[in-house]
Amino acid sequence: RVDAAGYEYGALEQVDDAWDDDAAEHLDEVNEEQLNALQSGYEDLKVKHSAVTKQLLDFDTLWQSRRKPLEKELAELVGQMRDLEHEIELAKQPEDRGPPAPGPDVLRWVDSSWFGAWCNLVVVLNLATMLLAPNMAAHEHFFHVCDNIFLVWYIVELSVKVAYHQVNFFCGALSVVWWNWLDLVIVLSGIVDLWLLPLLLSESPAGGVGSLRTLRLLRLFRVLRFLRLLKALLKSDLSWTESNAFEVFMSLVIGTNAIIMGLQLDYEWGGWMWIDNMFLVLYFCELVLRIRRQECKFFTDTSMLAWNLLDFVIVVGGVLDLWLMPLIGLFRSLVLGHENVTADNKLVSVMKLLRLTRILRVLRLVRLLRAIKPLYTLLLGVIESLRAMQWVMLLTLLMLYAGAIFWTSLVGKGLIYSGDVPAPVEENFGSVPRSLFSLFRLMNGDTDVVGAITTTVYGQLLFVSFMVLSNWAILAILT
Repeated sequence: RVDAAGYEYGALEQVDDAWDDDAAEHLDEVNEEQLNALQSGYEDLKVKHSAVTKQLLDFDTLWQSRRKPLEKELAELVGQMRDLEHEIELAKQPEDRGPPAPGPDVLRWVDSSWFGAWCNLVVVLNLATMLLAPNMAAHEHFFHVCDNIFLVWYIVELSVKVAYHQVNFFCGALSVVWWNWLDLVIVLSGIVDLWLLPLLLSESPAGGVGSLRTLRLLRLFRVLRFLRLLKALLKSDLSWTESNAFEVFMSLVIGTNAIIMGLQLDYEWGGWMWIDNMFLVLYFCELVLRIRRQECKFFTDTSMLAWNLLDFVIVVGGVLDLWLMPLIGLFRSLVLGHENVTADNKLVSVMKLLRLTRILRVLRLVRLLRAIKPLYTLLLGVIESLRAMQWVMLLTLLMLYAGAIFWTSLVGKGLIYSGDVPAPVEENFGSVPRSLFSLFRLMNGDTDVVGAITTTVYGQLLFVSFMVLSNWAILAILT
């Protein structure tokens, strides 16, 4: 019995062990199923989380793309409201025009806007001839006649204004009459310079010529005529500079200038300089008017800062090229009496350097893109695409640089050749910069650079490897 009991007891232990093993296996299976289910649910949640996150990012991007034009429009409206508030304040303040003119009514046109515009146009033409005269010595007689015509006009203009305003022309509020005194000083200096000075020089003995030439300083007053334009600029309403008609006019000017720029390179003509100065006057006046209209906002408005700086750089480059050196020559000829402006080697070097600024004129075409809305939208799309592919371009540059080092080491240094390196190979892959440029050509389909390399097995392997990596991999990302 004991044996039997012991036998039976051992059998029961075996049954219990077997049951425990089955339960453990079942429990493991259940835990594994639960774990798999939990992991599957977690992965599903991750996928949904990524999808919702992407939707939020897309929504933010779409929201920003739709919000940005509204923000820009709101900023423009705020700027227009500020301008109108400033104009309202100015309108509330009585303008200081001085007492009514005691002259005859037949001369009322002296204070009209069209007469003021005509006088300003004459001043612009006078300043233009003053700038061009030092560099066109062959036409000295023509410019002398122009100076006398302008002086006669200034005398007539001053005379009719004095006849209409009489004593009020020189007496009254300082903010009004000081411009009139300036006109008188300019006219008197012109009379002394153009009419009295030549008469005194012709009648004075030779010893007194040097002292009389000190009167050349009076010619500097001729340059002060630009202050008359400043007067018109400060007292005029410039709201028309933001109108659509003005934008269309400037677009036509830029388009015409672009065509003329192409003709200048192919056809030699002495009149191109006059046309360049005419366009520069238009661009300069536009820039000054816009700065006067927008004031500090011209350099602080972030929405238009890039375009404003571009316009500023273009105009400044043209002024340096076409006006700065003639002004230096004008000063040398009027004050110092040096007729040959280009005699100084230093001035010649500076002039050559400043002529490089003519390259900036091509940037005016960018302004034409801004004026045409469909082209401007297309330009913005190109800029956005360039931003999206910046990392691809960086990857391409790194790949080309690494390839240039690899090809220069194996091909340019002759490691794949048993003898001397062929001359075409040395020319294309003899250094890292040459290898970099050659691989760039090869990447864009110019296989002539590897014509002498594919004659060997190693060269063919290098060619195939690079084409697969560059054309099939890198360019596939771009396209």
